[in-house]
Amino acid sequence: MLGDLQLGYLGVEVPDVAGLSGFFADVVGLAPGDDPGTWRNDSKARRVIVAEGPSADATFVGFEAAGPDAWAATVARLEDAGYSVGHATTEETDARRVDQLVHVDAPWGVRVEVTHGLAEAEQPFASPLVAGGFVTEDEGFGHVVFATTAFDESHRFVTEGLGLRQTDWVETEIAAGIELEIRFYHCNPRHHSLALARAPFDLPQRLHHFMVEVSDRETTAALEGQRRLVREVHHRVKNNLQVVASLLNIHGRSAETSDARAAYAGISRRVGALSIVHRNNFAEMEENRGISLRPLVTELAAELRAGAPEEARGVRIDLDIDTLYTTQDAAVAVAFLITEIIEFAMLNAPQEPIELSLRRTSELTARLTIGSSILRPDDEAEPGKPQFERIVGGLAKQLRSPLDRKLGRYSVDLPVFPVD
Repeated sequence: MLGDLQLGYLGVEVPDVAGLSGFFADVVGLAPGDDPGTWRNDSKARRVIVAEGPSADATFVGFEAAGPDAWAATVARLEDAGYSVGHATTEETDARRVDQLVHVDAPWGVRVEVTHGLAEAEQPFASPLVAGGFVTEDEGFGHVVFATTAFDESHRFVTEGLGLRQTDWVETEIAAGIELEIRFYHCNPRHHSLALARAPFDLPQRLHHFMVEVSDRETTAALEGQRRLVREVHHRVKNNLQVVASLLNIHGRSAETSDARAAYAGISRRVGALSIVHRNNFAEMEENRGISLRPLVTELAAELRAGAPEEARGVRIDLDIDTLYTTQDAAVAVAFLITEIIEFAMLNAPQEPIELSLRRTSELTARLTIGSSILRPDDEAEPGKPQFERIVGGLAKQLRSPLDRKLGRYSVDLPVFPVD
């Protein structure tokens, strides 16, 4: 369950222990732990354990359970998922200064330890560089990021074995033909305690970096100010888009020709779609979980029905939508794609019902399907059909998915957040 685990400690091996010690103390602001080669950023006896060696890499990472029951549940989950769990000897447990410890080899090549009862330090934590200390309470000492070619196996280990939940992901091209994919995982209120990067080939080190979070009043105040600023920007964009849509409607009603009125109405529907995305994003910002597609699509369908051309007033739009969350960029493309297809159906088959479904197809994908008798991929006779096909095809590309055109229905896959 959320809150049962936190990042407890990290073991690293470096050729120059003295050089790293100076960096930890004089740059990062960590304090020496109770034992040689250990460092801490809070009241615990150790958070980083440094040993001399050639690898310049992580050798183990420890997750601390909230208590004996949470520890036992995590061990059972690892075993049920098929992982070979080793139980530490008394000497190993004492050396780590924990009450209980098991270990398992992670697919990315680093030993993962699950413990509980990490010992408190003998002295209170104090850092001359970080007077306010670090954020660790109920969140662990920070986060770690590993790069691996065994990306899919590692994802399964983290989610099914350790029980962490995916928070977010990044997919982008960093060079010609080289894609960067990173997944972030949480087990407590911290955005992520662990992240995995898909390595295009074997790298010299598995540990990309670890992070500790400063907790001082200035940083906290700056972050709060940034959060308020982002909320205000979204609020103003939403309001301004609504004003633009209203002005378009006013001018559209006074337009002299039916073509002009239709053009105003079409632009207004697209501005309205964008406004709905911003309104739903504004509503979800406090939860930090992306945009909820179900209320967004439901509101959008209602707006499209209300603003339909006169001959399509009362058109039936049947919805079948799972509870799903996605990014703002994906939500914008989805909203525009739905608007384009439904508008085309209302203009060319105004009395025909429209079906819209949005169903999860995997942990990270969902499929949007819109059905109407007017959707005939090979029929170019309908007014505006070539332009319509170019637009919806381009919007599908924004979702990094081809548009699946079938007689009577168009479908596209989109990225969604995993089930929480």
